[in-house]
Amino acid sequence: MKEEFRPEEFNLRKLPIPVPPMLETALGYPGERRHVAFHECRVSTPGVFIEDAYHKWPGVEAGWSLFCKHPAVSRILEALRVDLKRSLPITRWEEWIAMPESARDQLLSKTRCLVLDRQERILYLGIHPNVALFLGMEPISEAPEIDDEEDEDEISEEEFDAKAKAADVEDMLKEEPALCADKPVEISRPVLEDLRSWLDEHEPLDSDYTPGPTESCGFRGTYISVEPGQIEEAFGYQGGRRYISLHWSPKAKQVFVCDGLERWSFSDAVDTWNEFLNHPLVKPHLQGWDESEKPWKSVQLDFSAQIGDLPEPPLFSNEQAAREMEADVRTNCLIYDRADNEFYTGTWASAILFHSLVDEVLEEDLVSDSRSKPAPLLAGLNERQEDPQHVFAVAASHHQHQQGHEALEMLRLCIEREPTSHLYWCRFSQTLGSMSRWDEALDAIEKAIAFHASAPRQYVTAPYMIKWKANCLFWLKRYSEAADTYQFAIEIDEAGHKADLYAQLGRCYERLGSYREAIRAREHQVRDRADSLSIAIKYRESEAPAEDEIVDTERFFLGEAWYDLGRSYLLEGDFAAAEWALRRAIETADKCIRATAELGAFLRRVGRADEAESLLHVALDLATAKVESNPTLGAAHSDLAFVYRAMGKADAAGDADQRAAELQWKSSEEERRVVSMEAVERHSVS
Repeated sequence: MKEEFRPEEFNLRKLPIPVPPMLETALGYPGERRHVAFHECRVSTPGVFIEDAYHKWPGVEAGWSLFCKHPAVSRILEALRVDLKRSLPITRWEEWIAMPESARDQLLSKTRCLVLDRQERILYLGIHPNVALFLGMEPISEAPEIDDEEDEDEISEEEFDAKAKAADVEDMLKEEPALCADKPVEISRPVLEDLRSWLDEHEPLDSDYTPGPTESCGFRGTYISVEPGQIEEAFGYQGGRRYISLHWSPKAKQVFVCDGLERWSFSDAVDTWNEFLNHPLVKPHLQGWDESEKPWKSVQLDFSAQIGDLPEPPLFSNEQAAREMEADVRTNCLIYDRADNEFYTGTWASAILFHSLVDEVLEEDLVSDSRSKPAPLLAGLNERQEDPQHVFAVAASHHQHQQGHEALEMLRLCIEREPTSHLYWCRFSQTLGSMSRWDEALDAIEKAIAFHASAPRQYVTAPYMIKWKANCLFWLKRYSEAADTYQFAIEIDEAGHKADLYAQLGRCYERLGSYREAIRAREHQVRDRADSLSIAIKYRESEAPAEDEIVDTERFFLGEAWYDLGRSYLLEGDFAAAEWALRRAIETADKCIRATAELGAFLRRVGRADEAESLLHVALDLATAKVESNPTLGAAHSDLAFVYRAMGKADAAGDADQRAAELQWKSSEEERRVVSMEAVERHSVS
C-alpha cells in the first residue's frame, strides 16, 4: 500500500485553532478533496483563493474575513505572530515570469497559507511553496501501486522531453493559469451567521475577564431581544457595519442613526422609536443607578436630549463636522451589535468615542440573503409579549435592579406558561429569598428540583439547586435539615473546591452545638482554601498573565477560613487550638481584622493583658483605616463595630453598626458575635 504523506513532512505546522464544521462551505470550496488550502496568493489578482490537488478557485472574501478576524482565530494567530494577509505584490504575469526564479521563490515564501484536513478537522500553516508541494503529492499517495511487471509502461526520460517540447511548455507559461471559475461560489447569509455563532461558542475563555469594545467605552449590556434585521428595517439602516448607535436628535427632531465617525443618517420613525423605548419588553431593561448617595437607587434612563457645549479635546477635524455629528448633544443612546443581536446603553458622548475606535464591517451583509423580511419591530415585540423567554429576561432586569415584586410578577407569568420549568421555579425561589420569604422560597426550590430530572435541557445544575435549598433551610433555622442538605450537596458536587459548602456546613453544626462536627467541616474549608491559594501562587509564578489580586484574594479567603476554624475551637473549648488557628489567620492575611480582634479579646479574657491590648489596638487601627479609605462601604463599618465589641465599647459598636445598616450592609447575629467573650466564661464555669 502506498504511504500517505503527512503535512508535517512538508513543514506544515498544526494550529490550535477550532475548526467549524461549515468552514469550507463559508469560504466557498466546491470540491471534495481531503486537503484544501486557503490563501491570498495569486500573482495578478487580489483576493482570497482556494486550491486543492487539482484546481484553484476564487474564495468568498466575506467568509475569509469573518474567520480570520474572529477572536477565536485572531488571538491564536497573533500569539503565534502569523499574518495571513497578502504579502505578494500585485504584478502583471509577464513581469512575474521575467523575474529570476530565486526572486519569485523569495516572494512566494513570504505568503502564509492555511491547509484544512477535512477528514480530521485540523488546520495547518505553511508557506505557499511547501503547501503547493504537499497538495501536489496527495494524488500520488492515493494512486494504486504499480507492479514491477508493468515497468515496460513507464515513459523514458527521452520520451518525456520529447512530449514536453511538443506541448510547448513555454507557451503555457505566457499566461497565468486560469481559475476554475470567474466568481466565488455563492453562499447565503445564514452560512456566515452559523460560522460566527460556532466561533463565538468555541472561543477560548480568558483567564481574566476582558471587557469587549462596548464595555471598554462605558456601555452596559442589556437583555433586550429582537429578531435580526428588525432594527435596520425599522430605522432604515443599510450601511453594512457591525455596530450602529441610535439616539434622539434635538436638532432634527428625528432619530440619529450612526455607524462611524461622520457616517450618519436621520430616521423619521419617531413614533417607532418612542414606542420601542417604552415597550413592556424593552423599558425594564433601560435602567441605571443613581450613585449620588448610598444606597444607590434604580432610575429609568432618560433618552430625551439637550444641546450643550462641544467637548474638549474634539475628535473631529473642525467644529462644523463636530456639530453635524451632534457632539454637542447630551443624551443617552443605544448601541446595537448586529452580529450578536445585542443592545448596550450608554451616553452619546461615549458612543462617539466608541465609533472613533471601532469600525467593523459586518461580513454577513456582503453575501445574499434570500430570507423573507422579518416582522415589523413593534409587531414582533407585541407577538412576544407573553413568550416566557422574553418575560423571563424582563424578570432578570427587575431582579438586577432590586425590584423584587415586579420580578415575582414576571416569574409567575413564566411559570403559568411553563409550569414544569426548573429554571423558572429556581429563579422564583431565589427572588423570594431575596425578600426573606423563606418558606415560599423553600417550596419553590423543591418544585424546581423535582422538575429538574425530567427537563429536556438542564439550565441549572442539581448541586446548585441543592445548595440553595440548604440555604433556605438554614435561614428557616432548620439547621439539622440544612446540614444534611449541605452534606448531600458536597457529595454530588463534582467541583474541585467546596470551601463555601464546608463553611455553611460548619455554621449549621455551630448552631446545633455540634462543635466537633463544626471543627471537621472548618478543617475541610481550610484545606480547600489552601489548595486554591497554592494554585493561584503557582499560576503567578509560571509567568502566566494572572493578576496579583487573585493571589491576594485567595490569601484573604484562607485567612477567613482559619478565623472560622479558630472560632469553632473556641466554642468547643479547645483554647490552645483556637489561639493557634487565629494566629494562622493573622499570619496568612495580615489585615484579617476580625481574627486580630477575636484573638485580642480571647487573650484579655485569659489574663494576657499586654498581648491583648496590643492586638486590639492593631485591629482598631486596621478597621479605622479601612473605614477612612472606604467611608461608604458598609462592611468596613461592620468590621469596626466588631472591633469595638471585642474591646468592650458597646456604644461605639452600636454607632458603627447603625452606620453599616444605613449603607445597606446586613450582618447576622453570628457575624456580630465575639465568640471568645462568652466561650471562656462558659467553659470556666463548667
